[in-house]
Amino acid sequence: MSLQVTPTYTSLVEKLQRIHFQLQLAEARVRDENPTIADLLSDLAEETEGSLEKLHNLT
Repeated sequence: MSLQVTPTYTSLVEKLQRIHFQLQLAEARVRDENPTIADLLSDLAEETEGSLEKLHNLT
């Protein structure tokens, strides 16, 4: 199964990329103050990266 690259698809990918980047920034900001929260943010960033890879593989 293959997805067509449409404006909606492109918008979704761009939003996921922004979310991924923001999660990485937030992780870096809180790493020293709260390692537990930083670990959770890192996990979320990894999940968004995995979602981006899955979307890319569908096209």
